Amino acid sequence: MGDLNKSVIPEIEGNYIRIPKELFSSTFEGLTLSKVYIAAVIYSLTGRSEANGAPALCRWSYDKFENVLNVAHSTVVAAMQALTGQAIIERKEKRGTYDFERETVRGRYYLRAELWLFTTKFKIRGEAEPRYLTRSEIAVFSLILTRCANAKRKSKSFEASISDISEELNLSKRTVSSALRTLFRADLIYRPAEEKGKNKHVKSVYHVNDGFLRRKRKEQKKAVRAEQTATEKAIEAADARAERERYYATRRAAAERAAEKNKEKATRDEEYRKTESELSDAERQAARSEALEGGRGLAALQVRIRQLRSRKAAILRRLGLTDKDLTPRWHCELCEDTGFLPDGRACDCYGKG
Repeated sequence: MGDLNKSVIPEIEGNYIRIPKELFSSTFEGLTLSKVYIAAVIYSLTGRSEANGAPALCRWSYDKFENVLNVAHSTVVAAMQALTGQAIIERKEKRGTYDFERETVRGRYYLRAELWLFTTKFKIRGEAEPRYLTRSEIAVFSLILTRCANAKRKSKSFEASISDISEELNLSKRTVSSALRTLFRADLIYRPAEEKGKNKHVKSVYHVNDGFLRRKRKEQKKAVRAEQTATEKAIEAADARAERERYYATRRAAAERAAEKNKEKATRDEEYRKTESELSDAERQAARSEALEGGRGLAALQVRIRQLRSRKAAILRRLGLTDKDLTPRWHCELCEDTGFLPDGRACDCYGKG
């Protein structure tokens, strides 16, 4: 299987889940195949130890179950309720954390279901559009795939009747027969004419189409790599944006802190506070005179403003400051340490000193 989808589902080694055979039996009530597959994910994620020695738990969100197994949200909710209710899984203290009860389901024998089967559309001869496999079709194929992989004979085949498969998976014979027809038409399995079953003693022999599977796995692996590359690029771009924002935020904060410190120094001086107050009053009066009073007394006010500004500058000199020290001194006057020019273009000052 290689590391197919390992980048997408790193917690599941080899990109397949183990399905304990007991889950297909009638021992447990109301377990649809979707619920069986959800249980199998939890089974596959648990039963081992983490690097720190703690028992491994399933910490998948409902969204992840939905995406990986191609199921609806309501299905996941119902599955968790059914599986905990029958003590197949145990909900741990932390929300969204589960363990598999291996005393309830011992899993001495399991099927191996490849996860890409749930999210791949297949062209099926006789059907107009490619489609996903049904849950029963995946179950029947997983049984054949597992048995072929475990077969001791060189041909790696699986000999069984429809009744045998029906009993193994607790499915109706009609469902199994329909699933087999689909798997044949999807080129996932084949059966030479001479290996078609005749009776309960001479059973059909099924083979997995290894060449077709290799091609599909390659296609899936290529798609996963493309998705991974796109994701990595998106993450890199987001990281670069965040770093750029931090860079300019740091610069702006430093300039604003320096200006605020200078303001505090100036306002501690009583003469400065008085002059600044008088200057503000004179500027307000001048604005009012110009706007509402037809400029009456404006000339005298302008003289007064010039005098107060001169006095203010002298006081600041005495304090070792200038008027510019009271406003932020940006590292870049073009973008004022925002990273963007007035026309919206990115400034080229980033990283320059």
